[in-house]
Amino acid sequence: MMTTLVKPTGGRIVVSGLDTEKDPGMIRQKIGVVPQQHSLYADLTARENLELMGNLYDVPNKLMEERIDYYLKLVNLETHSDRFTGGFSGGMKQRLSVICAVIHDPENNLLG
Repeated sequence: MMTTLVKPTGGRIVVSGLDTEKDPGMIRQKIGVVPQQHSLYADLTARENLELMGNLYDVPNKLMEERIDYYLKLVNLETHSDRFTGGFSGGMKQRLSVICAVIHDPENNLLG
């Protein structure tokens, strides 16, 4: 419900001062979500998965490439950037999922 993908069953939810029912688009720009089950595309490389997420959030290409390089290095996946994620271990998928969640630079991300 906090991701704004499901309507609250009761009460009111406020994220960063925004109501989930009134401001869902603004909330999605401010948060990152890492689902319990991996939501990566197995037939895309790590870099392609990140580019897809960056494009969904309208991250400018030059900035997106800088962030992708930074985050892949941060989570020790830079040497795997051109590998298809279907062959990644569970831990590798989880680290990549975290990058997907912050590629659009939500509030309080790893870049500060």
